[in-house]
Amino acid sequence: MNKRRKIIPKSIGKEHEEAEAMLMKSSEGTYATMLTCDPNIQQVDIHASTKTSCFVAIPSVAHGMMTSDRNLQLVSTVLVRRLLGDADITPIQEVIDAGVLQRLVEFAQDESNDELQYEAIWALTNIACGTTENVRSLVDAGAVPVLVRMLTSENSRTRDQAIWALGNIAGDSPVFRNLVLWAGMMEPLLNITNGANISLQLLRNTTWVMSVLLRGEPSPDNKTILSVLPTLVKFIHSADKEVISNSCWGISYISAGGISNIQILLDTGICPRLLELMLDNSMPVRNAAARTIGNFVTGNDLQTQIVINFNAMPVLHTLLVSDAQSMVKQSLWAVGNIAAGTKEQVQCILDEEGMSSKIIDFLSSTDRIIRKEAALAVANVASKTDSKFIKHFIEQGCMRPFCALLSDGDDGIVNIVLRGFEKILEIARNDAKAGDSNIMEQFVKAGGPENLKKLDKHDDEDIRNRSRQIRREYLVEEKEDDNDET
Repeated sequence: MNKRRKIIPKSIGKEHEEAEAMLMKSSEGTYATMLTCDPNIQQVDIHASTKTSCFVAIPSVAHGMMTSDRNLQLVSTVLVRRLLGDADITPIQEVIDAGVLQRLVEFAQDESNDELQYEAIWALTNIACGTTENVRSLVDAGAVPVLVRMLTSENSRTRDQAIWALGNIAGDSPVFRNLVLWAGMMEPLLNITNGANISLQLLRNTTWVMSVLLRGEPSPDNKTILSVLPTLVKFIHSADKEVISNSCWGISYISAGGISNIQILLDTGICPRLLELMLDNSMPVRNAAARTIGNFVTGNDLQTQIVINFNAMPVLHTLLVSDAQSMVKQSLWAVGNIAAGTKEQVQCILDEEGMSSKIIDFLSSTDRIIRKEAALAVANVASKTDSKFIKHFIEQGCMRPFCALLSDGDDGIVNIVLRGFEKILEIARNDAKAGDSNIMEQFVKAGGPENLKKLDKHDDEDIRNRSRQIRREYLVEEKEDDNDET
């Protein structure tokens, strides 16, 4: 969900391109005169491919914007916009340093000249693609309230471009997102989005901007969430994949805001539709829907159960065996969180045929994140200290790859596995007291004691200490060694 630089005017049609070409042709002589009026600046081809040539042109273009000649103002603004739209050059800071920001904001308010107003807003849109400091310069120049006012403009091109510009500003950080919200963007944005005759391209842009306005921590306030939610829920049923994806991402950002936000979303009844979209043929749609369901199961046990009750386990299993690693990671993350729930929820993992063995396969993945999520799922299952759960995983071949992860190069994974073995060996000890030594035998056979011993040389002191504590607590040989030392 990156910012969007507008490079070519695809959305405004051939008619505008032809008008612009005529404007540039008719103004050629005027602009050449302006370029050569300053003895310190040579005449420059604005379409030159070299950065140096384009940067040299900026002061002269800025001079043209500052004149009172309306035609020269427009030509210069078009040229600034063209420079900013060149992905190979992007001289954003140089344009700001030329002192034209305030002038662009003035032009953006000039409803007497539609073309100048539109070009100025387009230029501001691309400036907002820059760094946080670039965006701050825009904000300091007073661009936000001006752009928000343009959302009620009768000129559709101006209005649509203002939406895009505000989306880029809001997308920079939660600070600027809040500034845009406080300026009153959401209400006119919703009015436009829900309009009867909205074009598909504009709908894609408005749903994208809505998602941007919900992204980041902390989440927007409940008033904002409740105002936008009916629209997002409506458009996850759109026929257009991009609109669905944008709407899903907006919902996912809400769901990342904690238990209260998750409950607000679950109360809308969208869970079945999201599970359906997790199997969509569009990867962006699947990613957004899977992230949202993953967030849902980070909630409380009741919220997790609601997701499970909508037959989530077969959907998650389907994604686990997907060829797309992003889907595997999303699904594995969700399953790991389900494993952290109630015993009944862990049982749902065991009951989904083939899911446990797939999780175990991922313990040996070459992808660090997949290994980590698989290890977390096993550790969470072990945390229930229920012998039947961990025995199920051991029977599926879990012990050897789980022990091997004690030698993983990722300290986070090692700590997760140590946490898992604290519970596994506790279960093993309790079983041994009842005459069942199978878990401990499997642990020894898989090289667990040796791998724990190797951690004595680990760089991380906490890992060294944790490993020693486990050995002292659960391994007979280690206790005997301690007694010999005393």
